Amino acid sequence: MELMLLNFILHHFLSANINSIVVLNCWSAQTQCDFSKMLNEHSLYSRFVNIESIDMSADFEYRYLLHNRPGMGAYLDMNCKSSEQVLSTLNRSRLYNAHYNWLLYDRTADLNNFRRLFADANLDVDAELTYAVLKPTLFGLVSDVNITTFVKYDVYNNGYNLGGKLNMTVDREVECNVTSCYIKRYLSQLHTRSKYGNRDKLHDITMRVSVVITQLPLTTPVPMMLDFLISENNSDVDPISRFGYRIMLIFKDLFGCKMRYTFRSHWGINETYGGSIGDLISCEADFLSTPFLSTAARVKYVSPLLETGGFSSICIFRTPRSSSMKGEAFVQPFDGSVWLVFVILLIVVAIFLWYTFILEMRNFRTYLPYTPSLLSTGLLAFGSACYQGSHIVPSSVGGRLAYLSLYLATFIVYNYYTSILLSTLLGTPPKSDIKTLGQLADSSLTVSLEPLPYNYVYLNASQLPDVRRFVSRKIESRKNPQKVWIPVKEGVLRVRDEPGFVYVLETSYAYPFLERNFLPHQICDLNEVNLRPDKSLFTQLHKNSSYRELTRIRGIRMLETGVFRKHRRYWVRNKLNCVPSNYLFAVGMEYTAPLFLMLAFSYILCLLLLGLELLIKRLSA
Repeated sequence: MELMLLNFILHHFLSANINSIVVLNCWSAQTQCDFSKMLNEHSLYSRFVNIESIDMSADFEYRYLLHNRPGMGAYLDMNCKSSEQVLSTLNRSRLYNAHYNWLLYDRTADLNNFRRLFADANLDVDAELTYAVLKPTLFGLVSDVNITTFVKYDVYNNGYNLGGKLNMTVDREVECNVTSCYIKRYLSQLHTRSKYGNRDKLHDITMRVSVVITQLPLTTPVPMMLDFLISENNSDVDPISRFGYRIMLIFKDLFGCKMRYTFRSHWGINETYGGSIGDLISCEADFLSTPFLSTAARVKYVSPLLETGGFSSICIFRTPRSSSMKGEAFVQPFDGSVWLVFVILLIVVAIFLWYTFILEMRNFRTYLPYTPSLLSTGLLAFGSACYQGSHIVPSSVGGRLAYLSLYLATFIVYNYYTSILLSTLLGTPPKSDIKTLGQLADSSLTVSLEPLPYNYVYLNASQLPDVRRFVSRKIESRKNPQKVWIPVKEGVLRVRDEPGFVYVLETSYAYPFLERNFLPHQICDLNEVNLRPDKSLFTQLHKNSSYRELTRIRGIRMLETGVFRKHRRYWVRNKLNCVPSNYLFAVGMEYTAPLFLMLAFSYILCLLLLGLELLIKRLSA
C-alpha cells in the first residue's frame, strides 16, 4: 500500500510537468528515503518537511516553499496530526494559488471533513488543488492487494471573499501497482477541456470594479453615471472611461458574474497611490475598467493584459500668420545665380536689338515711327520676360530670329517660374517650424491647457528640462496661472479662430470634436507638438490576481472576433484626416505687400523723373 501511494504521488506530478516537489508529511525516515530515491531517478528536485515538528508561527512560505522555479508541486498528507494546523496556515497565507500545484491525500476519504475545512478557504479560481482519496471497496473486500485505486477531485473557488462557493468535481480514477500507475477511467468531462475551460463561468461572485469618470462630479447619482457610461452621445466626452466600461461589460457577460462599481475622479495621486490605480494595487478593487499607462513603477504591482489604444497629449495650433512682409516667396523659385544670368541675358538682348534697329534705319531705310533707344529696347526685353508683346518688329531676318529666340527663352522661364510659385503658395499648406515642446516654450505663442488630472500630475512631476521650461514660461509666468486651464470646447474653438493660439489636449476624444468644428482646410493647417511621448493604454490587473489568465484569454477572444476593434474604432481616435485637395491657401498682405510697395516706388520714381525733365526743359528754355 505504501509503495502504491508513492507511485501515485510521482505519477500525479509527472503528469503535471512538475520538476520540483515539497513533501509535507509525517512518514517514517525509511519511507522518505525510498520516495527520495524514486524522485531522483526521474530527476525531480525534492524537499521533505515533517509537519509534526515545524514552527507554525514562522513565515511558512519563506521557510518551506520559497523557490525560484516557475512552478512547484506540493504534497500534503491530511492524515497527520498537525495537518489541520498546516491547512489553516496555508489558508491564512493564501498559498492556494497558481504558483503551487497542490496534492492533498486523505486515506480516510472523509469528504464531509474536507468540505468543512475548505468551505471558507482562500482558494483562487486559478488554484491547482487536487484532493485524492482511496476508492471505497465493496464490503471492505480487496480483489488484489498489489493494486490500489485512487480517486482524484478538482477543487477550486471562484473567489471566497467575493461570495464564491467551494467547487469539487470528481475527475478520474488512477490505478497503481508496485511499479507504475495509469488512468483507469474518467469520471467526468473535465479532461476534455483545459483548466480555464472548466472555470470560465463565475456566476456566484460579485467583482469589485473601479471606474474613472472625469467629466461628472462624484456626487452624481449612480444610475446617472451608469447611463452616461453606456450612452453613445457626445463621444468626445470621457471616451477612454466609456470605452473601458464597454469592454468591462463584455467581460461581465463572458464571466457571467455580477459587478459592484466604485467611481473615482482620477487615476491616481501619483503613479501607484490614490484613485482607481490605488484601489487596484491595494486589492480594494479586482478590476479597473478604465485603461491606463504602464510605467516602471506600476509594473511592480500590476500586469498589462490588453492594449486598448494610444495615449497622446498634444499641443495644437494653427500656423500663425506673421504680420512681417515675406516678399521672398516671389524670389524663391530661382537661386540668385539664375536671376543674375537671366538679367544679363535681357541686357545683352536689349543691346543687340538696339544695335539691330540702328543698322536697319541706316542701311535698309526701314520705316519706323521713331528710332528706338537703348532704354526702349531694354523695356522691350523686359516686357518679353513679363510675357508682353512689342509694337515694333525688326525688318531683317536676323532681327526677327533674335526676337523669336528672346520670346522662346522668356516663355520657358516665365512658365517655369509661375508653376513653381503657384505650387509654393497654393500646393501645400505652410507649417510652423515649432516641432518640440522646448521650441514651443521659447516661442511667443499663447498657451492654454485642458483641466485634466493627468495633465496636472505630469506637469508637476516631470523633471524633463523642456517640460520645466514650458511650465515656467507658459504657466507660472502668467499673471493668473489658473486662467490657462480652460474647457476643451472653448480651447478648440479659439484654436480655430485665432491662428497662433496653442491648446493642450488628449487626442482620443479631441480629434472627433475637431473634425466636427473645423473645415477641411483648417484641419490641414493644424500643427501638433507632443506634450509627452506617445504611449499605449492597457487593461491591467494586479500581478497576484487570480483572474489574470481568465481575463487574458477573454481579451484574446474579443480581439479575434473583432468586437474589441469595433468599440476601439468608435471611442479612440489617434489620427486626423487631412485631404490636401481641400486646402485653401489665402495669400495675405504679408506676401503681396512687397509687390504693391514696388509698384508704388516705381510710380514715385516716374513722377520724380517727370518733374526733373520738366524742370530741365523750363531751365533750358
